[in-house]
Amino acid sequence: QLYFTDIVKYAAPELYKTTNPAYYIKEGIRKLEHMQYYNGGMVYWEGGNNVNDWGSIYAAHFLLEAQKAGYNVNQKMLNDLFRYISGIVKEKKTYDYVFYINNGRTIEKKANSEIIYGLYVLALAGKEDLATMNYYKARPHLLSTDMKYMLAVSYSLAGKWNAGFDFLPKDFVPVETERLTGGSFDSSFRANAIILNMLLEIDPENKQIPYAIEYLSKNLKNMYSTQDLAFSLLALGKAIKSDDKDLKVEIICEGKVQKTFEGNTVELKIDEKVKDIRVKASGSGFAYYYYETEGFPLSNNVKEEDSMLRVRRTYYDYNTKQPILDNKFAQGQLVVCKISLSGTNKNIDNIVISDVIPAGFEIENPRLTTSTELDWKTKNPLNIQYIDIRDDRLFIFTSQ
Repeated sequence: QLYFTDIVKYAAPELYKTTNPAYYIKEGIRKLEHMQYYNGGMVYWEGGNNVNDWGSIYAAHFLLEAQKAGYNVNQKMLNDLFRYISGIVKEKKTYDYVFYINNGRTIEKKANSEIIYGLYVLALAGKEDLATMNYYKARPHLLSTDMKYMLAVSYSLAGKWNAGFDFLPKDFVPVETERLTGGSFDSSFRANAIILNMLLEIDPENKQIPYAIEYLSKNLKNMYSTQDLAFSLLALGKAIKSDDKDLKVEIICEGKVQKTFEGNTVELKIDEKVKDIRVKASGSGFAYYYYETEGFPLSNNVKEEDSMLRVRRTYYDYNTKQPILDNKFAQGQLVVCKISLSGTNKNIDNIVISDVIPAGFEIENPRLTTSTELDWKTKNPLNIQYIDIRDDRLFIFTSQ
């Protein structure tokens, strides 16, 4: 969201007039202050005691960027985070890194991504750990491709430009790796978004950049997680800020120039009958375009299916303990909602279930002493780590 204003002003100026992320950024900073553990790290959910290494570094990264953007950040909170991160980068832990080459699945031992990300954030804060950086620079086999880019930029941030450029991969080869729902939350999409981020930071005119942008644009359907979204928007925000203003692009439909781009966003609505659309660029720099089609489906049938998870909801009458199968409820009736969760493919960590309640219903908050006690026993109860109760929905955070 720190780069949201630049992106929206560039890509969707009609939204920029009514959308301001400043409130959400301030609230994000305030919320993080309540999530810091005594050791300086960040817990995964509010009120929890499970410190997450990648989340702690990600929080420090955000706070640094927010501070640079002019937001007030508690310096003690940052310093405690940096102290915690300094311990992470010295641990020299490894894990089984899964990647794919020519449709073949390969597993290699790699350094925990949190270590290299931590080194990058420390360098960003001017607190570089050169000894640890040199350790991994001498052992490139321990680094995944995206982490090689991140270590290269860490050297540049530390003022070691030659070391950074020497370590930077020379060609862009898309990273294809296994998606993780815990640990470092890795994915192919995020790994390539990180690469684009690093290239824009160390060398905005690098020839690899168009290929990285092309990869992300062609794989938007694989952008699932907050991490995917955050690092891709961060990269695009940097790309927009570094845009050259002497670039001129003509949009030509059926041989006629319809509009010309000269630094300010242009939008053109084209009838489906137009078959020949071209863009002609002159000058230096780069710009982005997207082409969107819209219409109505011929059929209104929506296929219901489970993807990786199977979630089911069943209502019961509190007094009779019998299931309500006809979806008929009486005013004032106390209803128990049972949510069942099962995996269909593999284990998944860090799950959030959003239970939107029907209109007219109200959630009984179990934290209040006036709430009705529920002594029902269930088989294999969920390992609930955090519950967020809203007016119209219930969020359940679990790792099971």
